[in-house]
Amino acid sequence: MRTDLIQGKKEWRWLLLIPAGILSMPPLLIAMLMGTRLLSIVAGPVNIWNSTWHVPPVADTAGYYGLSKTEWAGLKPNEGLVSRRSGFRLNPDHRVEVIDVPAFDGFGEPLNCNYNGTGDWRLDQGGGVTLTVSIRVSTPSPIGKPSCDPISLSLFQLLGHSPPYRFWYYIGDPDEETGLTYFRRIP
Repeated sequence: MRTDLIQGKKEWRWLLLIPAGILSMPPLLIAMLMGTRLLSIVAGPVNIWNSTWHVPPVADTAGYYGLSKTEWAGLKPNEGLVSRRSGFRLNPDHRVEVIDVPAFDGFGEPLNCNYNGTGDWRLDQGGGVTLTVSIRVSTPSPIGKPSCDPISLSLFQLLGHSPPYRFWYYIGDPDEETGLTYFRRIP
């Protein structure tokens, strides 16, 4: 009879796991939701290791920025999403020239136009350094795709701790880590 009593206690022990499971579900859910964001902060394209936290001198950021050949190779250029000429020139006097930078909606879907034109630029310090490009005058696209209307874009994150800097162009939701990297280069 003693063994029956011990076996009966063992059968009820698993019921103690139910309250523990219920209490652990909210912290697990929160950890899962925050875990992907925390991982992207450490290992994503824009992370704490390659983000700039102080606005660098204008002389260090002025220049022409374009896509590298390897970056451009995987972007389906035949479908017209990204032109080989895609880039922008930041002048030391804060004027900007934008050439065929692709336009996307808030969900990362391509729009039927590219950003082309002239205007001005500035670097803003916040959660890293961002580039704001204000296109004041639209110009025709060199590839014949329609140009978007004048706009102010704050979708560029400055990457690197010293020159030559790079810019990450967010496409769609910034949490999804989709974007293009523009490198400083000679046109």
